[in-house]
Amino acid sequence: TIVFQGDSVTDAGRTRGENDGLGHGYPAMCAGVLKSLFPDYELTIYNRGIGGDEAQWVAWRFAADVTQLSPRLAIVCVGCNNLWLLDNNIDPETGDYKEEEVLKVIATIKEAFTKMLEEAKANGIELHYVNTRMENATQYLRDLTGGTGYDDVVCFAPVKPVVEQADD
Repeated sequence: TIVFQGDSVTDAGRTRGENDGLGHGYPAMCAGVLKSLFPDYELTIYNRGIGGDEAQWVAWRFAADVTQLSPRLAIVCVGCNNLWLLDNNIDPETGDYKEEEVLKVIATIKEAFTKMLEEAKANGIELHYVNTRMENATQYLRDLTGGTGYDDVVCFAPVKPVVEQADD
């Protein structure tokens, strides 16, 4: 079982109902690639993205959306909507974001991720935070697999640092 959870980037126009759809974004692309690469596996893939969600709301529904499904893998993509709130807090004198507002948003996102990590750990779900700005994200990913590499990581991100990292 694989669960995608997040905001509109994850939601990507998914349908709601008994047989939730995967939407038209990265969860659907990942599902298509994984199912074509591993046709003999019975993959169950869920998209639990909700457009407009902020990190603290995703954390609030983590147990219902992720934990209860007992996934082997959970992909969480949040924070965009929290960051957009900063556009309403620009210092009119400098044109910069107000530092105290930036710190509040960062604290909110950090708290949300901490709650999700704690929930996951308490339920035997292993989560790892990986970002291209880590000191050595490539080595971190290799270490997770005991040095054998990470060929099972599928990456759809047209962001230069991520593409370069995937090439390592």
